[in-house]
Amino acid sequence: MMLHESSDERDWRTESQPGEGTASGEPAAAPVEPARRRMSRPTEPPRVLLADDDEETREMLATALREYGYDVTEARDGTELAAFLTWSLVGGEPGDSVDLVVTDVHMPGLSGLEALEQIRNLDPSLRAIVITGFPNDALEADARRLGADVVFDKPFLLDNLLIAVLSLVPPFEPKGS
Repeated sequence: MMLHESSDERDWRTESQPGEGTASGEPAAAPVEPARRRMSRPTEPPRVLLADDDEETREMLATALREYGYDVTEARDGTELAAFLTWSLVGGEPGDSVDLVVTDVHMPGLSGLEALEQIRNLDPSLRAIVITGFPNDALEADARRLGADVVFDKPFLLDNLLIAVLSLVPPFEPKGS
């Protein structure tokens, strides 16, 4: 798979090989400076809220993200995802903000898209990556309408997901390191 970004770093184009999965489309929202969200915790790693009902997948993704320096909060379904996002945006402390959501679509309770839709009224600029095992054009259009920056079809290459995360929210690097 080949990932290409245009000069404004917003035009994502992909090429994929059969059986390797894809990351496709174009970001739905203008770029948000990663530092803007982390202003309340500038010396801490960016926080990724990861939602997937499959425990093995969630643990594998969380481990990989932590190895790249991200603070990962895990949600087991869309209901937990929406609850944590609402709490972090409305009732949490300033340092509780989320920089990026990575969510599966099909989960018990609320789907990843339903949870994303609930928080869009609170924070339309929140960056999001959506993962689906049942890709179709309507689902991708809904994900984009709700502000998904990237949509991945399962199966996908972990490296491609990490590239997307690194592009959307660079990891914290302490000065002098």
